[in-house]
Amino acid sequence: CCVILPTLKASAGTLYELFKGWYETEFNGEPMSGTAFGRRLTELGFHVEKVGGKKWRVGVGIAELSRKTSNLSEF
Repeated sequence: CCVILPTLKASAGTLYELFKGWYETEFNGEPMSGTAFGRRLTELGFHVEKVGGKKWRVGVGIAELSRKTSNLSEF
């Protein structure tokens, strides 16, 4: 679901929601909090960039595209 490249950015909230869904499916349990998840991403080197009040994680992107979107040029 994620791609690691220095030029990519992903919404911090979207990353957490994807992680949470994956964790609940794979481990059938309660995932770490959003705050703990964010701290872990920072520890791994994915810093936060705020743009227009929204938090983005730099260096990670989301690989899956919408079914309506066939390629990146449509964004």
